[in-house]
Amino acid sequence: MTSQPPITSHSNQTIKAVKRLRMRKAREEEGTFVIEGVRHLFDAVEAGWVLRIVLFEPSDLARPKTAELIEKCRASGATCLEVSRDVMAGVAKRDNPETVIAVAEQRLYELDALDVSADKLSIVLEEIRDPGNLGTIARTADAVGAYNIVLVGSTCDPFSPEAVRASMGSFARIRFTRASLEDFQIWRAGWSGQVVGAHLEGAVDYRQANTSGPLILAMGTEQAGLSDTLSRTCDELVRIPMVDGVDSLNLAISTGVLLYQIRANSGYF
Repeated sequence: MTSQPPITSHSNQTIKAVKRLRMRKAREEEGTFVIEGVRHLFDAVEAGWVLRIVLFEPSDLARPKTAELIEKCRASGATCLEVSRDVMAGVAKRDNPETVIAVAEQRLYELDALDVSADKLSIVLEEIRDPGNLGTIARTADAVGAYNIVLVGSTCDPFSPEAVRASMGSFARIRFTRASLEDFQIWRAGWSGQVVGAHLEGAVDYRQANTSGPLILAMGTEQAGLSDTLSRTCDELVRIPMVDGVDSLNLAISTGVLLYQIRANSGYF
């Protein structure tokens, strides 16, 4: 399958380049990111993501599923390289590293490319800073068929290792968009669908909200919630009831609660 010996040096230029992608600056400069694990890579290949480099261990070739994946990656044009276990552990920087790691090209979409017709459900996340929350939200969004996620303002990177891992492969089916608050306001002014925002002072219990038709769910940070500016772009502000003494839910959990309620209201499932 390969005629070259495994890479055993941490100083190898390709290995150093892959390690650099731990840093956001490097990911943004290169327009690439790292995907770890056989399952996640299968998701990426099936969704048509462009893979540039695939690192794997020699022992992977004895595993039929992994060998099949490597062949698919090679056929797609990726450079597939064997590496030692020690080098793989250094690239992954984890106690129990995956045995297949790839470098893929990022995919970001413009606001005007959002598919917000018919029964489409999309998500706006304002100023989200926790990549674990972002990845978990992407996983839940994938489960309910909400494939557009718009990141408004200064947010964490959807292509960070933490976000990609937390998504459990769902990143491959999500269409991420980045936008300033001003640009989103302009786009929203020209869109006839409904925007529902989650807000501690929302006038409507989320179970009674009107969530018919094409809809965008807007979520703010756990600390500050939606900004006043983004709140004013919403057609309706909803709240999730909580017992006395509790004033917030984890962002990923509250987003999941609202997404499933919206789908339940429409009879989607």
